[in-house]
Amino acid sequence: PYTEQAVIEAFGTPFGNNLFGFSKAKVTQLMEQTLPYLDIQAIHRRPPGEIVIEAGVAQERLQAECSEGGWAVLSQERKVLRISEQPQDPTQIMLVRGLKAVNAEPGKIMQSDSPEKEQELLSIWTQAEQIGLWPLTEIDVTDSLELNVLLQNRLRIVLGTSYDMAYKLDWAYRLAVMSTGEGLAPDAVGTLNVSARSEEGRGKAVYLAGGSVGAYEPPPAEAPVEAPEPAAEAPPEQNAEAEASLALGQA
Repeated sequence: PYTEQAVIEAFGTPFGNNLFGFSKAKVTQLMEQTLPYLDIQAIHRRPPGEIVIEAGVAQERLQAECSEGGWAVLSQERKVLRISEQPQDPTQIMLVRGLKAVNAEPGKIMQSDSPEKEQELLSIWTQAEQIGLWPLTEIDVTDSLELNVLLQNRLRIVLGTSYDMAYKLDWAYRLAVMSTGEGLAPDAVGTLNVSARSEEGRGKAVYLAGGSVGAYEPPPAEAPVEAPEPAAEAPPEQNAEAEASLALGQA
């Protein structure tokens, strides 16, 4: 989005100066603060007097609410690209809940109000993308005991704590994304809870069809988390509820 002249001006070192008279790290930082969407990969010095800058365009990957108001739109490296007054379409830019950007300024790396929650966010984000549990519309780190994500704006996946996160994300991927015939339909809407384990220590999932896929609200303490048995084994008066819920197999 920037012209060659804008990049040259942001470089800041006048022509004719010593080829080695500047710090690559400082120049990179200054240029990206001046031109936030500039993503510098490398700066090469080529004697006798040539400087080559390898750069691309930073992509909008994440948005987080700012403590001072507005929303920070971030790159993959969590560099603030711009500040928006309102949240953007989460199907285009993934939204994070439960974490706020502090003193957000375009061109600078985001500082958050909770380093612990930021690490939880990064762990889920990185592993989910690597596994293929994607695209995520939202990652919610509001409650460290009820971490959850929203897949394709239709399926809320409850992960629970950060313990054994890779296993739970992979379990969710096999149920919600892979076409194994034993998981969910590719257009399933509702809540998939993969936070529990069986007595043998194997993964256990509970799917509740339909309902809102807005911000996750844990069930009341007195409400059972596990769904009833499949309709074929339930008493007649429970059939309607059994049809709306499904206790999936174990990993």
